[in-house]
Amino acid sequence: MKYAFIQEHRAEFTLSGMCRVLEVHRSGFYAWLQEPLSPRAVENQALTAQIKEFYDQSMRIYGSPRIFCDLRKAGVACRENRVARLMRMAKSSLCAATSGHVTRWAGTRRSRPTSCSASSSKTRLIKFG
Repeated sequence: MKYAFIQEHRAEFTLSGMCRVLEVHRSGFYAWLQEPLSPRAVENQALTAQIKEFYDQSMRIYGSPRIFCDLRKAGVACRENRVARLMRMAKSSLCAATSGHVTRWAGTRRSRPTSCSASSSKTRLIKFG
C-alpha cells in the first residue's frame, strides 16, 4: 500500500522525501515496481470485477452475503469472508454514487437470509389461540 501511494504521488513529491516519511527504502520501491502481481492478486482483481457486476445488478443494495450467494450460483469458487473483504477494500468504487449514505439491514437478524439455496429456507407457521 505504501509503494502504491508513492507511485501515485511521484509527480507531487520527491521519491526520497516520501520514502523517508513512510519509512520505506527506495530500493524496496524499485523492487516493487519490477515485481509482477501474485496469482492471488490477479484472482482478487477478477473477483472484485465480478463483485462489482453483481453489486450493480442489485441496484447497489446487496451486501456480501447475497453477493456471495450470487457468485456461488454463477459457479465462482470463493468464500463469504473473502467477498466481504474485497467489498470493503473496493468500498470507495462500489459506493461512489451513494454520497456516503450507508443503508443498514432493516429486519431482524433472524429474518436475514443465511443460506444460498432456496430449498434450505424454512417457513414457520405461528398459530394463535
